[in-house]
Amino acid sequence: MREEREQAKAERAEMEAKMDAKLEQAEEQKQAMAARVEHLLIEQQLPALQSRCEAMHAAKLLSDDELFSIEDVIADLEVGSDDRRAGQLITLSSRMAGDAAFSRQIRRKIL
Repeated sequence: MREEREQAKAERAEMEAKMDAKLEQAEEQKQAMAARVEHLLIEQQLPALQSRCEAMHAAKLLSDDELFSIEDVIADLEVGSDDRRAGQLITLSSRMAGDAAFSRQIRRKIL
């Protein structure tokens, strides 16, 4: 009887370990999928951001160096990267209607 209880405990512990491993794997897959979706959304919005930044540069609201830094952020964007600046630029662009305010916020928050 005691051996049966110990065997049942061992089996239960093994099943719990397997369930924990599967839950951890599912969470990792969920996080990877979220990162890919975020990356795709950012990729879709980058052309509009680039156009706006180029127009702001032409209007002398961004210096050459600032424009080049923004271009570097966009060019260096990779899936799973810890660098969130491209997403921040897109979010900031959607919040700031005026180019002068947007350029000031870029300097303050991103560069």
